[in-house]
Amino acid sequence: MRRGNGRLIPQDFQKKAGVNLEYFQGEPGCSGDRDQTIKPIKAGTDQVGAVNEKV
Repeated sequence: MRRGNGRLIPQDFQKKAGVNLEYFQGEPGCSGDRDQTIKPIKAGTDQVGAVNEKV
């Protein structure tokens, strides 16, 4: 699971939205920016990422 800017706030939003983070394999990480969050998801190497709705 990757997240753009930060990890804890997006993770909290996902939990509040009912996303079961235990379902996903691997460790959460921070990609550094929104573009770097989207690329591995499109490539199929990551399962989920969190970016704001403007992206």
